[in-house]
Amino acid sequence: MDTLAGLTYSLSVGTLFDITAGLDLMGVLYSRLFNVSSSTITAGIIGKYRNIIYSQFKTTKQSSRFKQYFTELFCFNTAVVPLYGVSLTIASFFSEWKFNLDEAVKGMKYLAEFSPALSPFMGWYFDRVRKLFGVRSAAESYEKIE
Repeated sequence: MDTLAGLTYSLSVGTLFDITAGLDLMGVLYSRLFNVSSSTITAGIIGKYRNIIYSQFKTTKQSSRFKQYFTELFCFNTAVVPLYGVSLTIASFFSEWKFNLDEAVKGMKYLAEFSPALSPFMGWYFDRVRKLFGVRSAAESYEKIE
């Protein structure tokens, strides 16, 4: 479920950020191609990571909105942003035949700047896909542990 959520989220939101980061058409295509292949591995890991962070922060559905928001923001900025930087670096290599770290840093910066809006949406989206398949949300996974 997290893999499906990560793939669809990445394709839609990631494309916009690739363009904003300055990738040309081939760069966007390579970035999304790499990201789809890497998301099949990393999206599930990000889902498990969310569960761990919710557990470490003791965040539940009854926690304050601020605590839930901060937990999602932390998950996003410590997992998604660095993985996006790797994706941009590899995409720049295939589109320009050099590792363009400036574009990767620019893209990571944009993603981190927008993370206050994107992180709760991504968490919400992951949890909705989980619910669709009858899997507990990250907060519910922590509640079960207690």
